[in-house]
Amino acid sequence: MEMLSQPNHMESGCAANGAVEAAPLRPAVSSFWDVHAYGCVRSTNEVVKAALREGANEGFCATSLEQRGGYGRQGRAWASPQGGLYTSFALRPQVAPQVLPTLSLVTSLAVADALEHVQPACHPLIKWPNDVLCPVGKLAGISLEALAGGVCVGVGINVYEPLELQQVPGKYRTAFLMEGKAKPGLSDSQRNVMTHLVEAMLDAMEKRYALWCAQGFSAFIDEYSQRFAFRDKRASLELIDGTQTIQGIIRGVDELGRLLVENAVGALVPMSSGEVHVTAFES
Repeated sequence: MEMLSQPNHMESGCAANGAVEAAPLRPAVSSFWDVHAYGCVRSTNEVVKAALREGANEGFCATSLEQRGGYGRQGRAWASPQGGLYTSFALRPQVAPQVLPTLSLVTSLAVADALEHVQPACHPLIKWPNDVLCPVGKLAGISLEALAGGVCVGVGINVYEPLELQQVPGKYRTAFLMEGKAKPGLSDSQRNVMTHLVEAMLDAMEKRYALWCAQGFSAFIDEYSQRFAFRDKRASLELIDGTQTIQGIIRGVDELGRLLVENAVGALVPMSSGEVHVTAFES
């Protein structure tokens, strides 16, 4: 196991006026990962994307306990106060272009595994394609950006309730992995939980990434089905361009990570996350 690299202090020191900035974590991880840890940073995605442009090897990772300009999938703002864990990492997979989007689904499995490792009672499920839920709401979100011959994978996890909770617009309320509010600068016990969580997530991701590179997403379909939140639910799906709404029953995902929707005549229609998003479910 290796300890993290020291952060570039030009990236840190962004806590709000009067706030107590948390000291960076010191996770112990395998040699695959080159972890740069921060107490606060504008965006871990920005750190990793800059590293990719500079030719960083895969395994470069930025993790922070607070962000001032965090964002998720499709550039949506991601509230990132103390209490959450914000991690991004660089990968350089040699896979076919049509396989690359399934990396988001594989990441969601690694995140769910880590959440359950730290808090067995949370029972995480996955909302296609990139959110991790628990019975009371959304625990984590994942983003994927391809650039400079690699991929920046971003993960945001709601661990403790922040001192000032801001609900972000969306279908699901914000949920938290652990009970209690984040202490200013985080308590020792809260830091221990954060450390174990990032270690568990990177360990789970490293193992799944190797298998995904070798066998693609087909190796994970059974595992994904067990975590899939809305299997056999009737749903409304809207085309990304807003021109059409489709009704059907969600049956699962295929080897390319596409949602399999049973239409009115019983045929399974594959739909990618770039084509549709789920707008409603029937109870």
